[in-house]
Amino acid sequence: MAWCDTIQNFDTIQTADCVEACPIYGHEATMIVATYQLNTNTCSDENMSIGGVHPSRSGTLQHYRILTNESDTHGATQVVKVQHVEVGSGVFDAKWSSSILHEDPVLALATSNGSVQFYALAETIEAGKRADSLKKLSWEVVMCPRNKKKINRNSMCLSLDWSNRAIESTTPSICSSYSDGKVAVWQITNQCISLESEWQGHDLHGAAIETWISAYDCFDTNTILTGADDCTFKGWDKRSTKCPTFISRYHKMGVCSIQYHPRIEHLCAVGSYDELITLWDKRQMKKPISEYHAGGGVWRLKWHPHLQVRDQVFCMNFAY
Repeated sequence: MAWCDTIQNFDTIQTADCVEACPIYGHEATMIVATYQLNTNTCSDENMSIGGVHPSRSGTLQHYRILTNESDTHGATQVVKVQHVEVGSGVFDAKWSSSILHEDPVLALATSNGSVQFYALAETIEAGKRADSLKKLSWEVVMCPRNKKKINRNSMCLSLDWSNRAIESTTPSICSSYSDGKVAVWQITNQCISLESEWQGHDLHGAAIETWISAYDCFDTNTILTGADDCTFKGWDKRSTKCPTFISRYHKMGVCSIQYHPRIEHLCAVGSYDELITLWDKRQMKKPISEYHAGGGVWRLKWHPHLQVRDQVFCMNFAY
């Protein structure tokens, strides 16, 4: 296994659960770290309920810039923190759109208050120099169930994915998953976002259960995969979501990470709290083509954006 040298260390104060580099050309030096913290000694309006007071959740969005071979770094690689944003709730997932939207790179966040929030990486001028700054957009959305009598006010947004990772689009859609088992698809057009569809993706004997992850098939954006605490991951055709296209029970614990390869059309990686990373060919989903024991629950996994199969990057968590 290849190991990397440490360049710098940063204390994110809260638990860091998302790290995302901007994929847009000219902005590759931009990196964000998102955090999540369960505050057991405080409460907030988000967590008040008839049954009592629940612990509050907080989170931050931290903006870093990677400096390489610039005059002020004397030829060395350095990482500089340039911005700190209080999100107001915990962040479970963060992903960049792979295409510029309305002239700027756009970042989406899945948050513990149930919303999907959006930030643009906008150009600013500071001390006569060009700089990029994260600015919150007005697109924030919260899914409201059609049956308002069954609204779960404590439902959290646990994951999201963009449809344009492999096929460029300036009007992409986003899929998102929730702690009550729901899955949703949002369509973005002309600086507006609307709910395209939503359905119950997972439950356990009729009870709500966390759908930890949702992910698009990069090359067929009608196909969405979801994974949940019921130890299953499922395939869905978003045009008809009454029944999944398949159900896999290969993993023995909750499925919390899924990502299709952005350049190899049929390849998908799945990670679970059972410490297994499995590789699948979507043309044959009865069993994986390969598996690897990671030594810890696989909270998030990512494919290297440029290198092939053997060069995967995994984010593993041993005590989440």
